[in-house]
Amino acid sequence: MACGFKQSGGALLVSALFHPARPRQLVREVDDVYGRKYVYEGPLASPDGSNPLFRSVWQSKPDDPRRFFCTAYPL
Repeated sequence: MACGFKQSGGALLVSALFHPARPRQLVREVDDVYGRKYVYEGPLASPDGSNPLFRSVWQSKPDDPRRFFCTAYPL
């Protein structure tokens, strides 16, 4: 909320969280018992224009190439 997001605008936050998950922002891939974990870092496009750096973590299952959002936090 400090970056201009509002509780009523959840879709805007979800959209912003998906944006950094691009190949050029992939900083780490790790295999584990659950599949493969992908770590992305990049700016979070925020309504107030501050665009803080965030890390997002995604996971894929061993037999499924789709990536599922796990968590995100500021750097």
